[in-house]
Amino acid sequence: KVINKKLLFTSYLLLVTLTILPGLIFSSIYFKKDIRLKASEWIFQNIPSGSQVLSETGNVIDIPIFLVTKNFRLSPVSFDFYNLDSDERLFSQLLSYLEKSDYIFVPSRRIFANYLRLNQEFPKTAKYYQLLFSGELGFKEIKKIALNPLIFDEMAEETWSVFDHPTIRIYKKEKALTIKQYEELFRQN
Repeated sequence: KVINKKLLFTSYLLLVTLTILPGLIFSSIYFKKDIRLKASEWIFQNIPSGSQVLSETGNVIDIPIFLVTKNFRLSPVSFDFYNLDSDERLFSQLLSYLEKSDYIFVPSRRIFANYLRLNQEFPKTAKYYQLLFSGELGFKEIKKIALNPLIFDEMAEETWSVFDHPTIRIYKKEKALTIKQYEELFRQN
């Protein structure tokens, strides 16, 4: 009987722990500073004022979030990657922005995760992210800012991983390319 009570108590304790622990881990992100504020602070400390930045449109909050800063200026372009494959003018604009930009901000997985997966329907957008992530666009990832309470949680349900705590990637231009060179990269298979 004593062994059965100990076993029952241990089983109960294990069950309660396994029930509560995921909730605590999940909610821990809400007790930390918002990732977009952390990214903005890093940007203000590490990216020179006056830099040209290419970012994505359609985010809940664009980064950087301009806090009280003295004499800090960025020139962010919020680019419409959603319509890149359906509007030829956007493709020309993208090539121009790539040539001019010093940095690229990828504020979440919202666009790239879906468009890479649907690369047959969105070949230009998928190609852009393939080239960016491989370094072939001349940009190198210099910072990845995340509040990951769990391993691989960036692939969790989109609302939670994109809006509540996105992983923000920052790329710096390491090699300048011309518009013609960018066009050639996009033509390659």
